[in-house]
Amino acid sequence: MYIILKEEFYMEIVEFGEENEKKILLIPGNMMSWKQFDEVVPLLMKDYYVIAVSLDGYDGTGATTFTSTESSAEKLEEYIKDSLKKVVPYLLTFP
Repeated sequence: MYIILKEEFYMEIVEFGEENEKKILLIPGNMMSWKQFDEVVPLLMKDYYVIAVSLDGYDGTGATTFTSTESSAEKLEEYIKDSLKKVVPYLLTFP
């Protein structure tokens, strides 16, 4: 699914499992999509509500364009503040 962060900005964000208090946000390494987490998502879903993102320009659809790491970070920060309404206690990233 694409989350519209601002009228002109999109970021691919996918969610797995039943929403609950235990959330984990998966952030891929530079120039990657959320799909690099395919193998761990089913394992994490047993205990967490899993949220995974694709960095701009790497979502596989051409709907986004990579402009800068800072821009991607700002979009993630906005998503966490506005959509999750609180801090996500667990983050998993890959270099």
